Amino acid sequence: MPRPVTEVVTLTLQPEANADEVISGWDDISYHKAFEQSETDFAAAGAFLGPVITDPPFMFHVYLDPVERERILSAPIIEVATFFSVPKGYSDEGEKLLRILGSFQGGLGFLHAEIVEDIAVEGINPKGIGWFNFLAWESTAQHVAAKESDAVQGSIHLIRGEGQMGEIERHYVKFTGA
Repeated sequence: MPRPVTEVVTLTLQPEANADEVISGWDDISYHKAFEQSETDFAAAGAFLGPVITDPPFMFHVYLDPVERERILSAPIIEVATFFSVPKGYSDEGEKLLRILGSFQGGLGFLHAEIVEDIAVEGINPKGIGWFNFLAWESTAQHVAAKESDAVQGSIHLIRGEGQMGEIERHYVKFTGA
């Protein structure tokens, strides 16, 4: 039975090398793999993107509920975070901090999942388990205020994995439809 999967792609665009995020829903990961293997479609995508990107795309898959994903993506601002080399079972600890953050004024919800593929920061650490989350907000200022609160600062060790994890890549995105 097919299992919906979300493809996450970060593109580094020319000329200012700003990152752009592409979120695609697939009915099943096998359909995306078939697309990658189809010479015509995949080559056309590469030909379209090649002139505007400065680095190879960074891509992975996560299993997120498609309805919840669309709800979160409609928020005014979203922190997108990718955690590299997390310990097994990290999702439970990470969710605890997401719940604390999400309880603050302006928090509109979150989604998180372990990344399907093993991932690594290019040239920094070996491939390992990755964790991904969307954290939706009414505004960046409200997210910053929540992060600076005593409650979050006292719980930051939850997101850091007690020193057992690698890099964290995070940025804000305002998603628009295709």
